[in-house]
Amino acid sequence: MGDREVVRHLCHNRACVCPDHLAIGSYQQNTQDENERRYAGRDSQGRGQKV
Repeated sequence: MGDREVVRHLCHNRACVCPDHLAIGSYQQNTQDENERRYAGRDSQGRGQKV
């Protein structure tokens, strides 16, 4: 992993440590993931919208 790379949580759960849910990427990709999570109405733990 390089200095400019970060760990991305593909499941949108920041607490997740499952290797299948993690990927190496750039800050830009990580920001895009965060925006997609918010657009989908998920909280920081990857859960759906509260009813």
